[in-house]
Amino acid sequence: MAKINVLTSDVYNKIAAGEVVERPCSVVKELVENSIDAGASRIEIAVDDRGAGSITVSDNGCGIDEEDLSLAFLKHATSKLSNAEQLDGIETLGFRGEALSSISSVAKVQLTTKTPFADTAVTVEVEEGRIVSKNYCSANTGTSITVSDLFYNTPARKKFLKSPSRESSEITQYIARLILANDLLEITYILNGKDVYRFKGGGAEEAIYCVYGADCLKNCLQICSEYNSVVVKGYVGSPEYTKANSTYQTMSVNGRYVRDVTIQSAVKQAFSSYLMTRSYPFFVLHIQLPFDQVDVNVHPSKMEVRFADKHKVFTAVHYPIKQALKKFTEQKVDSILAADSQSEQATPLEYAKPSVVQADFFKDLDGFNGETMSPGQRDAVDKIEQSDQAEERGKAFDKFVQRMSNISVEEILRQQTAHVSHNTPGLLVRDDSSETTRKNVAPEPKTVYVDMEEDFVAEKEEKEAEEDLTYRGVRILGIAFNTYLLLEVGENLVIIDQHAAHERVLFDKYMANIGKLPMQDLMFPYVFTVTEQEAEHIEENLPLLKEAGFDVKPFGTNTFRISSVASMFVDMKLDKFVSFLVSSLGEKIESKQLLKEAIAKRACRQAIKAGYTLNNTEIRYIVKAIVDNKALQCPHGRPITVVFSKTQLEKMFKRLV
Repeated sequence: MAKINVLTSDVYNKIAAGEVVERPCSVVKELVENSIDAGASRIEIAVDDRGAGSITVSDNGCGIDEEDLSLAFLKHATSKLSNAEQLDGIETLGFRGEALSSISSVAKVQLTTKTPFADTAVTVEVEEGRIVSKNYCSANTGTSITVSDLFYNTPARKKFLKSPSRESSEITQYIARLILANDLLEITYILNGKDVYRFKGGGAEEAIYCVYGADCLKNCLQICSEYNSVVVKGYVGSPEYTKANSTYQTMSVNGRYVRDVTIQSAVKQAFSSYLMTRSYPFFVLHIQLPFDQVDVNVHPSKMEVRFADKHKVFTAVHYPIKQALKKFTEQKVDSILAADSQSEQATPLEYAKPSVVQADFFKDLDGFNGETMSPGQRDAVDKIEQSDQAEERGKAFDKFVQRMSNISVEEILRQQTAHVSHNTPGLLVRDDSSETTRKNVAPEPKTVYVDMEEDFVAEKEEKEAEEDLTYRGVRILGIAFNTYLLLEVGENLVIIDQHAAHERVLFDKYMANIGKLPMQDLMFPYVFTVTEQEAEHIEENLPLLKEAGFDVKPFGTNTFRISSVASMFVDMKLDKFVSFLVSSLGEKIESKQLLKEAIAKRACRQAIKAGYTLNNTEIRYIVKAIVDNKALQCPHGRPITVVFSKTQLEKMFKRLV
């Protein structure tokens, strides 16, 4: 008895339709892609009852000739391909000839179309892949397709539809991606009779504004570059604008919205030094490359692509984003460090000391407070305070210069010996009332700047070696909780986390020395075995591993031996390193990126900790390094600085309302 059956067309069409039409969103996607391929500049999508009720897609494209309507709903019938050679460079979104056939197999379809040269429009109704009626009517040039009663003849599929809100959300998310990927296309989306999107096709910025709003747009960095025929355009979010998941990432390849690991990996690695764990970057990127260098015929959904040279695509995406983030950080630091525009010259870092308020300052202000002062009185008090401090500071500095011109070497040595320790946490200027200070300061008329003069003498040689710190108006105010450095920079109060800042300094130093460190032989070589595919990946990257500081050599079938490592990594757990190495299978890796996590952990362990009391030299070292390196995040993405503007503080204290 025969066991092999030949399926009838109505059966295999329903089976094939399951790959193309998975849910209502799939119908919208296929119809919209047909409209784009038809040259439409305006598309309207109307959805009722999560798409199970009806889906209507109307466009102003080229339309369908009347004689082609009988073929349009046949399996593998398409106007976009004519021979196999064209598969090597597909330029359209659709090409398989399955969309209309699959949709009409599981739903009722009404199609109205008119070409520019036709006198009237044609309307056809289709059920289970066959045209059941045909009429003439009046309509504008283009095509309108209404899909109703989806999965009416496949109840099993209809039973597994998600809730109305979930299915509607899927369609809405797709339309949002469509707007972002086709920012010159006018798109209207109506859900259950209410407008969701009315996008006028005004470009990338307007598309981001339409989908995500003004706050997202103002936190975006523009990307525009070309590398080896790969053009990358779009926007990425700044390091300060992150998301909790990857749903805010949109990428298109030659106008096709896709999901691609190579592009995601390139962006992720570019952001690796800027984001904390479980934070994801925002981006909208458009990649253009020759059609013959990308294969879109990978999956029926056409959401996946394969690149002929994925490493080239990785490089084209990775480096411009990395440069944009670096430039953003530098500009942000420059804006923080910008000198006060009203200052005649920047305040030298060494000379800037916190002012000490005299004990009797408030004696003439009895009965006054910030609430009862008039604006004129408040301004007068501010001017008096600033004038007194400036006069005191000027007298102290003049006195210091006169004293320095007559001081002997023996006096310098004596002052250095008598210099007070920095062990007391708090501001850099010590309290003149302390016993320690009184014992070590030469008898002089008591002023609030005696200690400042002593500091200048004790650190004369150090100041001469660090004259480059006398710029940009940086004024050290002190330390809070032995953890946070307080700086006054122009019109900003800047707070620096000493651990995160030092961690970043060490990290940058270690990263700069990759490939320059001496190698050290291991007492016991580390031998490991991997799969055949992983072995090929490692063999391809042996020169890179050598550059990174790991002497890895083949040691049998799919087996390797690490016999020596750079001196920095002698205490590294090599099993974890190998696990990370094989986890990068299929991705382009770099020597620095390969070791980033290990170096970041090392920098974190060796950096000064919160609660450690810094001396003045250490403070200046950290401040100078952050200023010069223009870093805002530690290697793990945690912020180094927090900035309060003068305006913000005045609002907090109700000076400004």
